[in-house]
Amino acid sequence: MPPLRGDESIVGVPEATVVDFWRFAMPGLRMNNTRGLFAEFLVHQAVGSHQPRVEWASRDVETDDGLRIEVRRARTCKPGVNEHRPTSASVGSVPRPALGDCIRSADPRPGTTAD
Repeated sequence: MPPLRGDESIVGVPEATVVDFWRFAMPGLRMNNTRGLFAEFLVHQAVGSHQPRVEWASRDVETDDGLRIEVRRARTCKPGVNEHRPTSASVGSVPRPALGDCIRSADPRPGTTAD
């Protein structure tokens, strides 16, 4: 399915478009439900990937040559709360959940889900 352009009308609500929904659902890039997607988008752009985003994939971004990247976001400033005292963010490898943990995995090997 090709990506939406935004000017498509919404069935049953002819005066609304997809872009109207996007503005409603994601009015700011620092919102909890948007930050992770925005972080993935930034990494996708930074590595020059042309691979489509796949919901619930074992990786967040895949480069054109097959490198799988798991993106983790960290908030250093919470809007309106601690903007003058940012916290530190750290980067590291994220272990794959074991079978029975929050997600059921078909691959019981220990390790991470991205390269």
